[in-house]
Amino acid sequence: MRRAVWRRIPMLLVMLICAGCGAATAPPVATPSPTIAGAALRPSPTPLATSVAPPPSSPAALSPSANAAVASALPAATTVKTSTFVYLWPAYLPAGMQVSPTESRIARAGELGEGGIGFFIITFKAGTQKLVVGGGSTETLPLTGDQRRVVVGARQATLTTNGDQRQVVFEQTSGSLFVYSFGLSEEELLRVAGSLAPIDVAEMRNRAGVQ
Repeated sequence: MRRAVWRRIPMLLVMLICAGCGAATAPPVATPSPTIAGAALRPSPTPLATSVAPPPSSPAALSPSANAAVASALPAATTVKTSTFVYLWPAYLPAGMQVSPTESRIARAGELGEGGIGFFIITFKAGTQKLVVGGGSTETLPLTGDQRRVVVGARQATLTTNGDQRQVVFEQTSGSLFVYSFGLSEEELLRVAGSLAPIDVAEMRNRAGVQ
């Protein structure tokens, strides 16, 4: 049985990603629609590496604080079985970027989300700059702005730009995969997105400082 907390994921994820962004001036974004706010991804059993999460169509209010919300920002454990899920870590990071354990979450052993797949949100910071890599049974940030299709490595994706905010959303058929940045150039964001490589979940937790 899935717990009611799952339906709060989109707004809590927005709060988590945008914690600390308030120090710089970011373009205003409107309030999300009930559909986006209450939606939960329902991935198919296709491996993450080939997976479609279409770019968001509704805006969301960006909150400046939410570190305390991270513990409930992702789904509780479930017993649903799943196919192989791939955790990813960027081989390239912009200068000065350091992982922020309090703004990161990785599924624990036996902990699965909607559709029976894992999940991760890894946040990196350097001053007012922020970088977030997320995927699995969690939703992308509903960022609006100028959109265009891009190819990152061999993967199709959509790049959304709104002032200092940018987000690459990869086409997925199972779960989501995205890279969000605040205060980074498009070139830097695409370089990070193109460097994502598989990582063992135990090593990922170790690098992120998440238990």
